[in-house]
Amino acid sequence: MTKKQSLKLQRLPDSIYSIRFLNVKKAWIVYNDLIRTLHIIEKEGSPKEIILDFSELSGSVYSSSATSVSGIIDFFRRRNGWKFSFAARTPNSYLGTTALNNPLSASDEKEVIISELFDRVIRFECQDDATFVSNAIIRRLKRTVECENGVLEGLSWCMNEILENVFIHSGANCGYIMVQVHNRKKVVNVSVFDTGCGLFKSLAKSDEFRPANEMESIKMAVEKGVTENRQLGQGNGMYGLGKIIKENKGHLLISTGHCSIEYDYETGKETEREGAPILSKENLGTRIDFTIQYQRKTDIIKALDGYKPYEVLERDLEDIELEDGSVLYKVLENAREDVGSRSSGKAIRTELFNLAKTTPKTIYLDFSGIDIITSSFADEMIGKMVSLIGFSQFSCRFRIIHANEYVSASIDRAVAIRQKELSV
Repeated sequence: MTKKQSLKLQRLPDSIYSIRFLNVKKAWIVYNDLIRTLHIIEKEGSPKEIILDFSELSGSVYSSSATSVSGIIDFFRRRNGWKFSFAARTPNSYLGTTALNNPLSASDEKEVIISELFDRVIRFECQDDATFVSNAIIRRLKRTVECENGVLEGLSWCMNEILENVFIHSGANCGYIMVQVHNRKKVVNVSVFDTGCGLFKSLAKSDEFRPANEMESIKMAVEKGVTENRQLGQGNGMYGLGKIIKENKGHLLISTGHCSIEYDYETGKETEREGAPILSKENLGTRIDFTIQYQRKTDIIKALDGYKPYEVLERDLEDIELEDGSVLYKVLENAREDVGSRSSGKAIRTELFNLAKTTPKTIYLDFSGIDIITSSFADEMIGKMVSLIGFSQFSCRFRIIHANEYVSASIDRAVAIRQKELSV
């Protein structure tokens, strides 16, 4: 059976090339085809421009494809000085917003990244960048989707470990990440790509662990305690990633050099692939794509063999804890002074639901500094929360403080309307 092409190369006048993408749904196919195509161009000479044409693209665009394509393009752009551009006709409006052709820089575009964090390819160039991006993703997720116990902690641990490994083991000078939230499937997709030496070359430096080939290097990497150098790390990053995704019954793909292994922990299926092209002899590259189900409880301590990670969620919680362990949540500050829109009220409510899962103590909702709130904000933040968990449960977990008569009236009205709807 002939493999369906994911792209086509067209030679245009004046040393201009066009790469027409037909399908990017299967990341491993477009990854292979794009590298092979760029090597063909490289052998023919130095192009003036390479046009990326997505006008005939069919199928969905997932983070695994976008991150890989973006990283490959950036590698050839930086190494060879090539110019890449989008074709004039790019009907896939979503693709046009991903920054695929020019990844957002975590060093230089922090404000943009904070406001446009999901569905964007982000390039991180140092450990501080990696930490910033990882923490920003978790903080955004807290305000975007209500996650079951352990999910946010697990995601935070996974991203910190994987992004850190880019600089500790791969030798790459940068990495790429993209995150998507799929509400219909209730999953978060995370894709990380680097153009470093790859797992095989990294582990080959070890005196203790010497994989026979690239496939074995992947299998060894997800074993406990396997590392290039114990002075650099304990070797539990990839191991912990696999254990957490397995505990969540999610999905994990690890690709390095010519090989990849795909783990589907929902079905127990494991798929090995070989024969992929590489960027260069020095740059074998590593791709890690994982999917976690955000409404599935995940025992993070069990997954990490009894270890309780200290992540950004705990640090954030400590910042707002009072002496008795209760929590002071400042509404105006967390709403970023937007106490008028439904979207802001919904983000606050989602964050409060996630916060309630991290502490059994009372959460004080401090309305200090707020003169008035709209009925829409009150309904999204408080009215819907009371209708979802019930008035008794709300009263047990939350206390409203420092709300003036106007704010209190808006809240009371929102709750009364929701309660009336429930009684009909």
